Amino acid sequence: MSEPNDFAIGIDLGTTNTVFAVYRHNNAEVLQNSEGDRLTKSCVMYTAGGVLVGNIAFERKNSSSDDVILLSKRYMGRSPKDDEVEIDNLHLPWQQPINENGKLKFPVKERGKKRNFSPEEVASEILRKVRFVIYSEKALGIKGITKAVISVPAYFNAKRIQATKDAAVIAGFEVLQIAHEPIAAAIAYGQKEKLIPGSKILVYDLGGGTFDATVIEVKKKMSFKVLAVAGDSHLGGENFNHRITNKLVLELNRRDRVKLDMARDEFKSDRLFLRDAVEGAKRTLTAQREKQLSFQIGSHVYDEKLSRAKFENFCVDLFKQTIDIMSNAIKKAKLTKNQIDRVVIVGGSTRIPKIRAMLKEFFPEKTKHDYSVNVDEAVAMGCAILAAKRNGNQVLRDLTLVDINPFTFGVRVEEKNDAEAFVTKLIEKGSAIPSPVVKQQFFTYDESQTEVVIPIYQIEDMAEQDQKKEVKITEFTIKCKRGPKEQPKVEGTVKCHNYVPHNYVVFGENPKKF
Repeated sequence: MSEPNDFAIGIDLGTTNTVFAVYRHNNAEVLQNSEGDRLTKSCVMYTAGGVLVGNIAFERKNSSSDDVILLSKRYMGRSPKDDEVEIDNLHLPWQQPINENGKLKFPVKERGKKRNFSPEEVASEILRKVRFVIYSEKALGIKGITKAVISVPAYFNAKRIQATKDAAVIAGFEVLQIAHEPIAAAIAYGQKEKLIPGSKILVYDLGGGTFDATVIEVKKKMSFKVLAVAGDSHLGGENFNHRITNKLVLELNRRDRVKLDMARDEFKSDRLFLRDAVEGAKRTLTAQREKQLSFQIGSHVYDEKLSRAKFENFCVDLFKQTIDIMSNAIKKAKLTKNQIDRVVIVGGSTRIPKIRAMLKEFFPEKTKHDYSVNVDEAVAMGCAILAAKRNGNQVLRDLTLVDINPFTFGVRVEEKNDAEAFVTKLIEKGSAIPSPVVKQQFFTYDESQTEVVIPIYQIEDMAEQDQKKEVKITEFTIKCKRGPKEQPKVEGTVKCHNYVPHNYVVFGENPKKF
């Protein structure tokens, strides 16, 4: 049997849009939502009558911004103390999360009652809508799909990946795999195009909230090896919206000699309308040279012209950041830009003409810039192919993928005569997934110790040792016998599987498996 009786779904849970697809008849097909659209807005609105999700919630968001949640993906797996959370809260014109006992929660009113929902619970409403749509999809010839492969940005840390899994489980999905977005896009691309073994592909993925650059080597038709990953999980189209909004307000303040503070609560609804006007203009400027903006701030009514040149000038440093990150990915792959054969363009923000021009300028003429895969749908299509593979579709038996860890995994330790703790490396950044088993010995500080606490951290840059950028993902408490301090008490091995430490085996006098 080449195709199983049941199906598994591929889901791109995006910052601004969610897309879902299924693989059947040897093809990845993007499914429509209940409104007949292929893109579902990642928007949730809580009302007296219940929960609205997707495009219908997005269309009504201006009527009750206090109960509307967008960009929930940006908050998943984050701490209230994260710098990015504070930055986003300065700009959001809709409901902002609060700190509830060290966790982010969105305060809303649902069915007349005040409720606080985590970002994962909000995202689960979007995924629940996906399940509902699939359940009613008569064309599939089955009732419902519970298995899924869901994508995350390549630079999501372990906590954020786990938060994505949690959202899917709350929605009723069995997660077969978490896939990096650029990898999924490359797989979708590989199914459509004839690829030459040994060729090097760079996936440039710029979406609504994140940016990833991934260098991939084609081993054969549907066999890929990731060489390097670089990215920024807080850089995308929404950052461009923030920048344009802020620049426009600054210009108005200077020109009209007023002092408009858009962060004030009294301007919340005005921020929402201005943000929508800016978003619409940004899209229009991909095809036109200028766009007229009409909006109101307080008692002031404005009718302003935004040209493509001005938009590019406002955001050019952000665009350049993506080029710098991409260049770093190529360097980490130990290649030069002349060795990149194709650039696969993915993500809605790549429609911006200036970005495409900067990519053309960066690479030599021989490098092919490929737009053959729909920039909004490529990730979901790749996830659908992976889902079918994981679900036993024999047609895809030759599909293989060697991915890498974008972060280092390590243990926070202290050394004798060293007052500051630091992270010692266990699993190398850039190592293959699943990772090789790594052994490590741990010592005690005190002769009376009967246990050792081993905290596992994820860190982006070992050289920096910046605790703000370290993410504690788990810890293990290991029993040991009393004895002389500073002698080996515990020897452990750690292995990384599916981007999160999966097995940890500790050996004292007797082996113990976790």
